[in-house]
Amino acid sequence: MTNFKRLLLLMFLIPVCAEKLITVTEAKLPSYSPNAIPTGPLEPPIVLDWPVITQPISFHVLYKSDGTGNVLNQTLVKQTEKLNYAFSGKDAVKKKYTKPTNANIKFVVNSIDYTKNDEWFSNCALWNYQPTIKRALFRPNSYNVYICNVDVNLGLSLIPYQETKIYGYPNEPMPLPENHWYLGTLIDHKLLVDSKVFKGRWSQGLMLVHETGHHYGLMHLYQGGCIGDETYSDNIMDTPRQVGNPSKSCPQLKGYDSCPKLARKDDNSNYMSINYDSCRSHFTPGQVSYLRHIICDYKPKLAGLC
Repeated sequence: MTNFKRLLLLMFLIPVCAEKLITVTEAKLPSYSPNAIPTGPLEPPIVLDWPVITQPISFHVLYKSDGTGNVLNQTLVKQTEKLNYAFSGKDAVKKKYTKPTNANIKFVVNSIDYTKNDEWFSNCALWNYQPTIKRALFRPNSYNVYICNVDVNLGLSLIPYQETKIYGYPNEPMPLPENHWYLGTLIDHKLLVDSKVFKGRWSQGLMLVHETGHHYGLMHLYQGGCIGDETYSDNIMDTPRQVGNPSKSCPQLKGYDSCPKLARKDDNSNYMSINYDSCRSHFTPGQVSYLRHIICDYKPKLAGLC
């Protein structure tokens, strides 16, 4: 089923207000042929014949002694509902995307814990702090989400198949096994559902949807830009090639084409872009098929039968 192709992933310099992918040394980018992907306008969401997965989430809230970052419990419950709304394809239906696709992943809150630690809160995105924080708080058999001051990075996620260096732990197996303590997502405390920062640009909670896409193996649509074939990009055939992450309003993004010599225009309403939440609506059928293959290969306990 899997045909591995090796390549060196490139780091991109992204504007201050944009999410950055974590540092990559070398990775294997799996290549799949999405199976039985329907075409044309569809409603209700497409189901690509995948069994339902139940994904427990463990939220780890780091906050300062003055209360900064102390996210309310109900906000995290609401954020989980947003994950389900997005991955079920219901958000795509509401926003009139033509190929809404149900990933058949059900997110449930497994645990919520709170840690008052000014130093951890302020430095959680630094590579020399992450091992200490994650080893202390990590819960196995769960999607671990750390909420803290990620700041200009917005969010950080480890992609399952990538190889990376862990500060202070040079001999860890690569890629990391399914229940390794270093896996998971960091998300800035200001970017959850109902966010008011940047004039509500990310108020719908889709930044965690984006990071969860990385957690399941999806790359940015602008990975590799207009250069080379699909193996230099996200390796998914039904996502267009594009350059950068334009900071524009939804009407300005309509019809935007950053790779005019290629066949398709940009898909700036995709969750794996970092535009306004009001602009973003969907994963493509190919992305859903791809991430479910990644779950089968790299998270077999979660996947069950594939």
